[in-house]
Amino acid sequence: MFTNQPGQNVRTVILEKEDLLGLFSLATVTAGTRLVTLDPRQEKPAVREYREPTAAMAVFNDRLEASVRNGWSVVYDGRPLYG
Repeated sequence: MFTNQPGQNVRTVILEKEDLLGLFSLATVTAGTRLVTLDPRQEKPAVREYREPTAAMAVFNDRLEASVRNGWSVVYDGRPLYG
C-alpha cells in the first residue's frame, strides 16, 4: 500500500458519468509505479504495476483522455484528500 511519504508522487482523478463514479490513481515511489482503476461497471478494481514511471503516466493519460471522450467528466484531479 502506498502512503503519502516524501519522495512519493500521487495523483487521483475522480470521474462521473450519469449516476456513476470512477477513479484513476497513480502513485510513484522508489520501488515503482502503481496505477489503480476503479470502474463501477467492473467487479474489482484493476491494479497494474510499472517499473518505469513514464510508461505508467502514458497509460494513465491515455485512459483519462479516452474516458473524457466517452462522456465521463472530471470531478477532481489532484493529490488524494485525507481527513
